[in-house]
Amino acid sequence: MKKNLFVFAAATALLFSACSPEQDDFFSDSSANRADQSIINDMEILTSAPYGWSMTYFPSATQSYGGFNFVVSFSKDGKVTFSAESDISDDTSKKATSLYSIVQSSGVTLTFDTYNAIFSLMADPFAPIAGSSGEGMGGDNEFSILSACPDSVILKGRASGNKAVLYPMKNDDWKGYLDELYEVDSKMYASSYTLLIGEDSITVSTDMRGLSITYIEDGKYVTTYASYIITKRGMEFYKPFEFKGKTITGFKLDDDNDDKFESFDDPNVQILRDPINRQFVNSLWGMANENIGAYGQYYWKRWATAAANSESFPGEILLAAFGKFGYNVGLVFKTWNEDEQDYIVGQIYFDYELVGDNRVILSCRKTGDDYGQMMYGEGYNYACAPFGLLKPFEFELSSDNLKEGIDLKCLTETKVGTKVYSNDMHLTRSFTAWPLRDPADRED
Repeated sequence: MKKNLFVFAAATALLFSACSPEQDDFFSDSSANRADQSIINDMEILTSAPYGWSMTYFPSATQSYGGFNFVVSFSKDGKVTFSAESDISDDTSKKATSLYSIVQSSGVTLTFDTYNAIFSLMADPFAPIAGSSGEGMGGDNEFSILSACPDSVILKGRASGNKAVLYPMKNDDWKGYLDELYEVDSKMYASSYTLLIGEDSITVSTDMRGLSITYIEDGKYVTTYASYIITKRGMEFYKPFEFKGKTITGFKLDDDNDDKFESFDDPNVQILRDPINRQFVNSLWGMANENIGAYGQYYWKRWATAAANSESFPGEILLAAFGKFGYNVGLVFKTWNEDEQDYIVGQIYFDYELVGDNRVILSCRKTGDDYGQMMYGEGYNYACAPFGLLKPFEFELSSDNLKEGIDLKCLTETKVGTKVYSNDMHLTRSFTAWPLRDPADRED
């Protein structure tokens, strides 16, 4: 039978000085009493941090989305309050309170019993931040308490198996702490880097808070993935990884260099922030009809008609994106195949030429992967027009915040008949569902 922590509210200050698991003198007692004493210890430690705890946490059993920072406090009456960094919460001053308990269930377990408008986003099956519908980001609502001391608490997610670490906050300025992390993230962020190891230069792309390092080995593409979290020191990986004989645990912020960051472990291992045009072709960018110019909208209207009348892929477009997908650059579509009752994703390939640091010339290859080739023949080629279907287009790239999006200014004249249309575009790092619909008509 589970034992709720609130039965043991009379814990003494002496217990706060001890770490959990229980001390040696507990072992002469029964297992039930030892479990009770561990619950008392853990409750006292979690509720006695005067300013709450900073918390680092990676959802997903594969750490697919990277790690995120929270600030959390526990009260003795069973309430828990969270704040989160800006990648999770739209306002770092926002706080959300819900209920928690500490119980004995195959070890001492911290359970978040009710929905928390901030922390529960990690486990929300409706995927409000990221992930697939029905699964979300694979976060946890229950954690095994591996150890609890006044200077740190280590948790392990029951679903993900990932560790979460809590450290006591030094003051009550939760927002200031979270905003400081945002500043580190902004200084280090790029949608792609070049990894420098000795004489080697290797392309690194980012996906949320993960680095994908792609290189050729024995004539084949190999990709190594490293999931990270932002700390005050810089970019720290969930676990060290080995690459070309080097152990890499992360990269540190260097205020003296805006574009190059050294490894914590070896100054000869560095990541270099790529120029904006290289970041563009090394990442995948979301698209929506309202964010492309009149030239693109003209052809996207024809694309919508073609998609609705397609024999192979009838129906609406669920997602559109441009950039690197797999090992190729191009236009990516997602739609629904009614016959197979499954999602279909296809890519039409583009060639590109980088000009200087902030320009790119794009031209459609009029081919793609298996689905991309089929889609091209079904009228999806209209979607390629604003990027360079009928002829190559040159674009000048700029961005106020590459974490949010990128602007493409077309430097090539774009005509329909004798009329010249705007072909400038704004692409985003997030993806828009139902990109051809008017924003007001999109489903939440």
